[in-house]
Amino acid sequence: MSKLSVDRIEGDYAVLEDDDEGRFDILISELPQGCKEGDIIDLTDGVFTVDAVETEKRRKRISDLSKKLFDN
Repeated sequence: MSKLSVDRIEGDYAVLEDDDEGRFDILISELPQGCKEGDIIDLTDGVFTVDAVETEKRRKRISDLSKKLFDN
């Protein structure tokens, strides 16, 4: 299983980033409906699914880091 992050959406494509910061484009239509920037995607046996738990963990971590950076 691979974890991918939706880095950004450009037209009909999503730019995905893997844990090694490799990037590649995929048609949005191949991703789960409603997928958006920042979502963490699991790729298992050629099937993409949104990992809601990991997405929320990463968003919280980024939010906490931002608060720490700007509250000082």
